[in-house]
Amino acid sequence: MTDIKNKSQTSVLLCERINEANQYVEMLANAYQSFGIDVVFDVQNFLYSNFLPDFVHIQWPESIYRWRHKIPENDEGINFVVDRLSRFKRFNIPIVYTAHNNFPHENVTEFDKRIYNLIIKFSDVIVHHGKASIGMISKEVKDEKKRINIICPHGPYPFIEKDSEKARKIYNIPSSRFSYLNFGRQRQNKGGDFIRNVFKKYNCKTACLFTIGPKKHRNRIFSKYLKIPVSVTSSLERSYFRTSAFFQGKKRTFYRTVVQDEIPFIISACDVMVLGHQEGLNSGLLALAASYGKPVVFPDIGNFCEQVEDWPWHECYQVGNIQSAVNALQRMEEKLKGLAPGVVKFDNSKWLVSNSWEKHINRISEAVNRFRGQ
Repeated sequence: MTDIKNKSQTSVLLCERINEANQYVEMLANAYQSFGIDVVFDVQNFLYSNFLPDFVHIQWPESIYRWRHKIPENDEGINFVVDRLSRFKRFNIPIVYTAHNNFPHENVTEFDKRIYNLIIKFSDVIVHHGKASIGMISKEVKDEKKRINIICPHGPYPFIEKDSEKARKIYNIPSSRFSYLNFGRQRQNKGGDFIRNVFKKYNCKTACLFTIGPKKHRNRIFSKYLKIPVSVTSSLERSYFRTSAFFQGKKRTFYRTVVQDEIPFIISACDVMVLGHQEGLNSGLLALAASYGKPVVFPDIGNFCEQVEDWPWHECYQVGNIQSAVNALQRMEEKLKGLAPGVVKFDNSKWLVSNSWEKHINRISEAVNRFRGQ
């Protein structure tokens, strides 16, 4: 039996591709390569290639049949996926699955549930970001197969420092107010309406709700205008900036696509990150907040609490409960007493060590080897 850490030219088929929407795949691939494991990307290699890696790593099941490449959402499609998964099993190739979500975020169908169930049943190692999802998945899939469940840290996002004062000016955030960031695609499950209702009740004169992310459309124009100050952008870019933004009292709202280059500006412009999720299993926003040393307020749902249990600058609340969320904001307000808006950032060196991508890959490697030795 060969240890994947020591075997030369060990390879993993990572069933996704590096993209602007989520840096997770890029960071995971970098970690694999640092570990000496070659990475072969993309769903097409899962669906159509004869390539046989040392092990397969599946991230989001819907990427296999819904995102860039669509397969028939019927028994034909199910049989096709079963055939591909069975092929790896015939060659004794372990399948690793990261449980990011219970199901897709929106418009869940019976086909979605069947595919998710199928991926789990074929998986030999399941990667979790907390204990909660282990129990949830065990309830969903009832069979006799002995899977290896492991808990891996989400891993930090790259930190790119930007001047907070300049960043706040880009988004017209008053220097006298603490900026509470609601960041990311404004899906229903993210609770954008819930957050707005919370801030209506949150009676804090120094708070500013800063919302940024696309709704249902995707707009790629002027993706790099933030590299220069707004005051010197072209008139066309300034016009776009105005039409995508809504400034009302204590709110700053930008309903538009965000590219990776802009994220450091956004995080630097905020003091506290706020999550309003109504459902979910994990959130990369928690790791993003800790990666930048930012406090974060979030609902006690799925693995959320466990994801930042070693990051002291957090407060959680009962999911969907406005008063509970207000109380959490008030507790965070107490923690920040004595600090001025725009300078809120805490030492995260311990968190970075305990949640490293190196630990993530080490645990996967150990689990794959353990599976092979069963």
